[in-house]
Amino acid sequence: MSRYVRPPLQRRRGTTCCDDRIHEPYRAPLIADYDRLRSASLDAGAAAFLISGSGAAMLAIADGDAAADAVAAAASAEMPELWLRICRASERGTTVIATSEEDHR
Repeated sequence: MSRYVRPPLQRRRGTTCCDDRIHEPYRAPLIADYDRLRSASLDAGAAAFLISGSGAAMLAIADGDAAADAVAAAASAEMPELWLRICRASERGTTVIATSEEDHR
């Protein structure tokens, strides 16, 4: 994953894949406070903000721990009651946990 986010992301650059023009325009108005959280996240330095799946979960993408902390603080300040988690991308990528045919059973 890290090779896809280096050099450091700038807002909207390198995040074209997050610009959903099909379902987000229809689902965003159905999600309470979507616009508030999107603005707060992008203003705090998120590279992208999107609806996860069919909604109501939302995802802000940030480049690095400091940016993620700033985005989380901004979203939390905007809506303290949020269930908010910072998830870090794996630097190792896919790993094999089964080493033999028997491990798959």
